[in-house]
Amino acid sequence: MGKHQPCFQQHRASRGVARWARFVDYGAYAIGGVVKLVRDCIPQIIEEDGRVCKWRRVIGRDEHIAKLSAKMREEVWEFTENPSYEEAADMLEVVKAFCYLHNLEWEAVKAYAQDKQESHGGFHSGIILESFDRKS
Repeated sequence: MGKHQPCFQQHRASRGVARWARFVDYGAYAIGGVVKLVRDCIPQIIEEDGRVCKWRRVIGRDEHIAKLSAKMREEVWEFTENPSYEEAADMLEVVKAFCYLHNLEWEAVKAYAQDKQESHGGFHSGIILESFDRKS
């Protein structure tokens, strides 16, 4: 099992003990029978709390993509239930991981998103396209 000391140090220093404790509890949920993708530092956070966890890395790119897809569905559901900066950040982190796996530079993705928003708009107005005529 790997150690993530720099990640843990940064997490604990930037988020505080209360935030850290919440993640430990979240990790316990995963141990309780749900096998799922978690953030990179979760195993260390659990271990630093004096608890034991069993974890592994994904087996290849295909499993990584499948687990990220499941994680995105989970994060979207959580955001829908509790719209917050934390849940929005979780969705964003999954998108960043997808980009990394597909060798897409994050800054370029953000630039494309801005260009597309300017040329085609966003999804803020809730427009539903019900039909359209095809060109002959």
